[in-house]
Amino acid sequence: MSSRLRSALSLSGVPGLSCRRDPVHRVRSARLDISVARVGDLTELASLEDDETRHRNGCTLADELAALDGIDPALPVWTREYAMFVARERVTGGPAVIVTLAVTADRRMWVGGWVVADHRRRGYAREALDVVCAIVHRHLGVAELHAGRETDNVASGRWLASCGFVQADGPSTHVLPDGRSVESDWWRHTDERARRRCVSLYAPGLTILFG
Repeated sequence: MSSRLRSALSLSGVPGLSCRRDPVHRVRSARLDISVARVGDLTELASLEDDETRHRNGCTLADELAALDGIDPALPVWTREYAMFVARERVTGGPAVIVTLAVTADRRMWVGGWVVADHRRRGYAREALDVVCAIVHRHLGVAELHAGRETDNVASGRWLASCGFVQADGPSTHVLPDGRSVESDWWRHTDERARRRCVSLYAPGLTILFG
């Protein structure tokens, strides 16, 4: 291991991760440039949602854009309860994967996300989620990350399993934001060596999990 890589690991816990004393976080993987989304990115991302994404999520980014009218487009989508990462192709700069983190009142952090239609089945989802899991465990210091999926969403199950998630106990149904009740199963990803290194006072989960 090079001294440069050792320095990156000791500072952030994730090789190459940029973390300043604000919500800006950015890291490059083999094919992706992964960073915290900005409010200004949401219009672009909403335009890329297809019917499959809207159906699975039970909601759409377009529904939320009106509430953000007048907010600084440079503001990162990063609060103590929620964060959104956008993974862009390094070659084209186009969005490929969106990964979200949400902290619920029961002190759990949940991951979700979707893949832009013409970037599916290319391994981008696994590449992006592997990086976000590393950020959650080795940078934010959260030892257990949770996820859920609709049971007939085979691609989602493969995605989670490929990144090391294992199935966990949970209710057999879940109500989506649009009111639709779906059959669900639940997953978790753990890291016994989780450690907080983030210097941002607004890192998701820190107030609830460590406050």
